[in-house]
Amino acid sequence: MIRRAAINVAQIPKTQKKLREAKFFLARMLEQEGSLRLDKEDFDFYLSAFLSAGRSVTFYLRSE
Repeated sequence: MIRRAAINVAQIPKTQKKLREAKFFLARMLEQEGSLRLDKEDFDFYLSAFLSAGRSVTFYLRSE
C-alpha cells in the first residue's frame, strides 16, 4: 500500500506560482487558437513557455 502525504498548498508557494505561469501561457495559446490573425511564431513561443513551466512544476514540488 502506498501512503500519500497530505500537502497544504500554502506550503508550496513556488510550485503554485509555476502552475499559475503554465496556466497563463495555456490561456494565451487558447486565445490565439480562435484568432483570425494567428501568428505561428507567437504560438510557438507560448507553447515552449507553457511546456517549460509545466515541466518545472514537478521540480519545484520535489524541492519544496
